Amino acid sequence: MAAGRSIFANLLATRPASFVESLLFETKHSAAFMDKFPLVAGHTLVISKRCVLGIHELSDEEAADFGVAVARASRAVRAATGRDAYNLAAHIGEEAGQEVMHLHVHVVPRTAGDFGSCRGLFGMRRHRCSELAPQPAPLPDGAFVGDVAELRDALRAGSAATVRAGPGAPAEAATGSPP
Repeated sequence: MAAGRSIFANLLATRPASFVESLLFETKHSAAFMDKFPLVAGHTLVISKRCVLGIHELSDEEAADFGVAVARASRAVRAATGRDAYNLAAHIGEEAGQEVMHLHVHVVPRTAGDFGSCRGLFGMRRHRCSELAPQPAPLPDGAFVGDVAELRDALRAGSAATVRAGPGAPAEAATGSPP
């Protein structure tokens, strides 16, 4: 179990306006929201609601819910950004590079050449590569407007429209949670 209370646990507990603005959807055991410091537009985080270090600490029910939430967020990112390629990344444990000791997966839409010849994805936050495409500005602390609000709305719409109960099943309502 992760020691103390993480920033993600604090966001879930206190629900500041900036978090509510970036929130895409919640399920019984997970939540997805726009990354405050995106690598590219559409960069999304999926977190477990229970503060644990890694997926191995979740119950089977929580892990299944988390997996469905990652899939739902991935579909939303593809739909909202129009990009077919994306990275899923999770670092579990300090030795693996985990900085926030709370289970989370990054969903990062990609395009050819967006990171130049730089290898790796998340080390770039600390060790900027000169070949990187310009990164979006951090998300605002207040109400989202303009392009950021449009992207958030597209991500929300994509996450609601792409959830399926199974092959060929109808999409769930925006407030519905995966089975």
